[in-house]
Amino acid sequence: MSGPMDDSPAGVIAGPSPQSWEFDVLAAAEAGGCGLTEVAWAIFQSTGVTERFGVPDERFKAFLGRMELLYSVENPYHCALHAAVRHRAARPADGSEYFLPSAIALPTSSDVELTPPPLPSARDSPQDVLAATHCLRMGFPDVFDDVEVLALYIGALGHDAGHFRLNNAFLKNSKHTLFRKYPDSVLENFHLGLVFELVEDPEVGIAEHLDPAQLARFKELVTHLILATDMSKHRILVDRFKDWMTRSKEEHARRRRDAMLHDTIASDVTSTTDNTDNTDLDGSAHHSDAGHTHGDDDGHQRWAGWVEPAVADASPEDKTLVMQLLLKCADLGNVVRPLEMADAWGKRIMEEFYQQGEKELALGLPLTTFPNRKNFDYIFARHQNGFLVNVVKPLFETFTQLTDFDTRESVLSSAAENGDAWSQRENANRPGANKGGAKKQRSREGSLSLVQRSRSSFSNARSGSSRFRGNTQH
Repeated sequence: MSGPMDDSPAGVIAGPSPQSWEFDVLAAAEAGGCGLTEVAWAIFQSTGVTERFGVPDERFKAFLGRMELLYSVENPYHCALHAAVRHRAARPADGSEYFLPSAIALPTSSDVELTPPPLPSARDSPQDVLAATHCLRMGFPDVFDDVEVLALYIGALGHDAGHFRLNNAFLKNSKHTLFRKYPDSVLENFHLGLVFELVEDPEVGIAEHLDPAQLARFKELVTHLILATDMSKHRILVDRFKDWMTRSKEEHARRRRDAMLHDTIASDVTSTTDNTDNTDLDGSAHHSDAGHTHGDDDGHQRWAGWVEPAVADASPEDKTLVMQLLLKCADLGNVVRPLEMADAWGKRIMEEFYQQGEKELALGLPLTTFPNRKNFDYIFARHQNGFLVNVVKPLFETFTQLTDFDTRESVLSSAAENGDAWSQRENANRPGANKGGAKKQRSREGSLSLVQRSRSSFSNARSGSSRFRGNTQH
């Protein structure tokens, strides 16, 4: 099993630790210049997992540097993090050209002007997804072994390796080379291939530090993890996960009933033979505590009582399913980060949608995203709130039944605040309803502190949105 995990090394990452749901990779990058290599190194060091596999520090740092290069070249994600650098975007695998604006200023979570304006990236930052994976895993019992931890974290880092800002629908409709090579889960198989090339690289790879059985299991897990990020598989995986949870809870309840019955019978026998002995048999306290929650020595509630035995005793397939859902939550987690962070990331994904929509219009392909930037504030709020309500919030409400209560509360409170703020913005900016929306908004002023906080964040976001729109319409 992996060992206990500590906070990130002091001085490496500014602001909240990556094990906190409030960790802001954009702010950390701006404050201390932290990119993928620095954030990932701090997280891996806190786990000790690479040390236990005997991977030399310098080799693993080189591995992380090469992983970062995949994103900074093939997918210019770090342009959004390293504000003073302008990166080029790689061509699609078939060598064709695709539209990329030459200068687009993006909002950051701290609302800082970017100079010079970098190319946007809407894909989840790999280090941000790794940090979210780390945070969610910290909310679990210690049930993952070293191969599983390594696969989970490498899968988080590599889940979008080489992404070039076009989705699977575009690749299918345009009959892209990658679609002909991978008819199912096109991009995910592409990302996976790049990750395995790096893992097995003779100069920086880590494959040689795993024995054959470990390597085979590692690659199988990473395959399942990265392919699970294909949103076309979302409903199937979530339904399977819910079924597993139901079975696990029922099995735990059955075991508790059997244990309590056994203890009752044993206690009756003891009372018959010695009426003066009122001491419970060994183990009875454990069974009575196995109900709804498990806690620390100080009585702090952690996770529901069924969680640890359910995950620890799960079949290999079911344990892989738990890991897949954990990574899916990390991949979509920016929607339920604190509002300012969620806004910053949301505007990035919208810009990617707009770019693809423009490309689809130019090529005469079916429209799968937004073709123009009209009514941005309304469309943005409606899109964010719809994705939150229909996909992200139900996912986290389900999955965080496995995590500790602090993690669950952090995520779901952000979901509630973000949903409230985006609903208000949607109503206030609805085309043709601005006057009524403004009047309704004024009538609510001062009614709830949550609304006040949301309005303050909205003001900052609207300021960022104005620059965002102005710099993309030229």
